[in-house]
Amino acid sequence: MADNSNSVFEYRGVQDLYYSQVLEDSEEKFVTTTPKRLAYVATVAKEVETSSETHFYDNRGMIVIPAKGAETFTLTVAPLKLATLADITGQAFDATKGMLIEGETRPKQFCIGYKTKGTDGFWRFAWKYKGVFAIPSEEVNTESDSIDTTNMELTYTAISTIHKFAYRDDTTVVVEGTHTAQRTESITGIVVDERYARADNLDEWFTKVMTPDDVAAKTA
Repeated sequence: MADNSNSVFEYRGVQDLYYSQVLEDSEEKFVTTTPKRLAYVATVAKEVETSSETHFYDNRGMIVIPAKGAETFTLTVAPLKLATLADITGQAFDATKGMLIEGETRPKQFCIGYKTKGTDGFWRFAWKYKGVFAIPSEEVNTESDSIDTTNMELTYTAISTIHKFAYRDDTTVVVEGTHTAQRTESITGIVVDERYARADNLDEWFTKVMTPDDVAAKTA
């Protein structure tokens, strides 16, 4: 595939919404379960908390301190299986009776993965590494002569990992004419765009939670 990174497009499609539980997030390692489909998805909307503060010296603004907060995702999906709803919200589920037990919750942290399609036919693939789901609100209306139906909205709040991942950064000027740096930092997730035609294993995207170490670069 040729490099299509200069393609002009708009978003027109989202699919394959998966989730995976975070089993361990420590300085030593980052461990998750095998991803499972969360739900059939209609919309993925992301909102990022950002702020900045200007420091003044000699009656002039000289320093701007930026800050990034949590990322909040609103996921519009078909109503979840009760077992899945219990899993992501930390509630109990009795599989022998098909019964969700609403009550005390046991907090868990999850990754979410999905892909978005552009009007040019290419895909972007995303994984967020650590976050929590809120118990969703539901609205169900009586049947009438209307064709209106209701779906479900999930709220997922993403935060940074404790584990620090090593990755390459080609936007940092190390010396004049050089734009590559090696970083090791806590991160919230990754996005890979197939328009660049550089990643070699996008067909494995939902077989495990893909980290910077797992994405293979094409060698030729």
